[in-house]
Amino acid sequence: MKECDVFLDTINKLFKKHGQYSQGLRALDIEGRRDSDMRYKMYNIDAYLKPEHTVLDIGCNCGFFSCLLAQKASSVVGFDKDKTLIQIAKIAADCLGLDNTLFVSGDFSSYNSKVQYNFVIASQIHYWVKIPFEQYVAKVSSLVKPGGYLLFESHDIQTVDKDIEQKVAVLSLFFDIVESGGWVEDPGKYWIPPKAHKTIPRKFYIMKRRDDS
Repeated sequence: MKECDVFLDTINKLFKKHGQYSQGLRALDIEGRRDSDMRYKMYNIDAYLKPEHTVLDIGCNCGFFSCLLAQKASSVVGFDKDKTLIQIAKIAADCLGLDNTLFVSGDFSSYNSKVQYNFVIASQIHYWVKIPFEQYVAKVSSLVKPGGYLLFESHDIQTVDKDIEQKVAVLSLFFDIVESGGWVEDPGKYWIPPKAHKTIPRKFYIMKRRDDS
């Protein structure tokens, strides 16, 4: 790993501008509201991600989770509509000595690509895309190679995704569930703006795209 003092100083200044540490990464000694290392292990990524795989991270945020994937995958593309977060992602990848990542700023609702990936990350993002869920799923599925994997993670299942079972049924038109689980996010001091303490229950699914879908 490269000497990161200058990189980290820049990252911290950008985070201050952005307002919150959305993700954490132990390799950078950055703690955030979502521990990327914990999530990588919890999702059991190593059981599905192979060294020859290409990855797309939809709504990659500051790219820390993408950087973990890039340490195993052939290549990772991450995009997010927040340009400051994309700046952070690029700096983090440089700091970690990763040369197989591409981070771009963009909105998924206008994202057009004929490229398909072995592994697509769609974590806590569908609400923010602002297109009908059925349309969102069809678009996501078109980006996953037949036999490839999708990591789908919910928003708060008590509010935005209280209909999570219906949403999973829509996903099941294209994918088979191979693993699932849940966790409770505790944003704690990372709520921006500050608000009364509240935890966020989430569900996640590793899904495999059917060859005939």
